[in-house]
Amino acid sequence: MTYEEADRLVTILHMNFAAFLPPSPEASAVKKGMWCGELQKFDYKRGLDAVKMLLQTQQYPPTMYDLRQALGVDRIHNDPAMIEGPTFDSAEGKAAMYTADMDRVNKMMADLDKELAGMR
Repeated sequence: MTYEEADRLVTILHMNFAAFLPPSPEASAVKKGMWCGELQKFDYKRGLDAVKMLLQTQQYPPTMYDLRQALGVDRIHNDPAMIEGPTFDSAEGKAAMYTADMDRVNKMMADLDKELAGMR
């Protein structure tokens, strides 16, 4: 979506949650820029649907986490629809990540053994 479309969605949130944007113009501009930057990564229709869901389900002004949940984005800042290959949510992805982690640990341990051997 464009910045103007994202700005429109932020305005909708502010119109429905009076405390959504801070009263200070500087702080308001920073928060608006942050939200617009996040929203620009997505399709306008998808963003509008997420904002509608937030309006219907949130009692208090939503957080960026709430937006990401409404958009269906995981906590690692990735859109599941955009991830290529195994993801952490799949068994294949967990095994690949575990293997990569174990390779790093084994390398660290081997480096530490060499270092300790040099100290003797």
